[in-house]
Amino acid sequence: MIAVCLIATMGVHAAAEPSNRAAESSRQSPDSEKPSTEDLALVKGLILTGALNQAIGTFTGYSRLDVGATFELDLSNLPKDKIEFTRPSSNPEERPGSGGYIPLLAPIEITKVKKSEEGHVSIDLSAKDPRQQVLIQIVSDLPTVKSSSAYVTFYGESAGGLIGNRSLADARGELKVGDSVGADVNPKAGEPDPQNGRNDVPPFKPGYKNVEPPVGSLGYNIGSYLTIEGVRQEVGKVGNQTLRVDTINGHKLEQPVPIWMNGVELPAKERCIFKGYETGEWIGVPEEVLRATGKPAPQAGWQFRFSFAATSVEQPKGLKIE
Repeated sequence: MIAVCLIATMGVHAAAEPSNRAAESSRQSPDSEKPSTEDLALVKGLILTGALNQAIGTFTGYSRLDVGATFELDLSNLPKDKIEFTRPSSNPEERPGSGGYIPLLAPIEITKVKKSEEGHVSIDLSAKDPRQQVLIQIVSDLPTVKSSSAYVTFYGESAGGLIGNRSLADARGELKVGDSVGADVNPKAGEPDPQNGRNDVPPFKPGYKNVEPPVGSLGYNIGSYLTIEGVRQEVGKVGNQTLRVDTINGHKLEQPVPIWMNGVELPAKERCIFKGYETGEWIGVPEEVLRATGKPAPQAGWQFRFSFAATSVEQPKGLKIE
């Protein structure tokens, strides 16, 4: 099973600090060490393919990626200037069209390869530029016969204006060796089911439980234990639970990042310091569900909302966590 996170140009509801903040935090992580020659040889020759299930935000800033659009990434020959998506045609006589693209301001490189004793492998690919960061995070069982199924999530961040742009998308696909096609004979949970040609069979074998935490809006993987500082956000329709974070683990941010505080009513114009971790949830209703049920779309579109779960209040004294 594979989980992949691509951080590309972004545009979700949550504002983000320019890309040099996330890039700097990743450089401070011990996981940012460059992979060895043996590690690179482990993943070279693998090809990732998939199709988009959801796409939120514009990614490029000009157009949205099309749901259903397909993509392919050859880990031995990564793209230099853009990641292209193709929109399949329902008419076999028509040529497939463009499903959008993610522009790259720097070439993608393999920056991390980590293999577990159980045979799982974690791969990071990134393209860093002062104006944009693209991070591709892959968690997989290495394909040993033909291919392993893939769950793909796209995240992204680009500098621009005061808060930059963020987007989010997810896809399903497979990681295969060279030109091999098809699924393994006896798939594990989360891998393609040999019967998936039938309409009543899930496209992937149920039971997969291991999902790699994605990178959150604060520049760390969701679930990382953090100390954040800031004041309540006052601009816009943000309520009284949005903290304008300006310091993370003692590091002063060049541009503050707003985040929703779970279970904390923030005081106005008073500096707050919390310990805890970033989390999140999907809100709204998926477009596919709206089409199937005919129900009107809610005010909040289908999107992932980042939030912070405080475990303790360092400042101000007397502030309670509900």
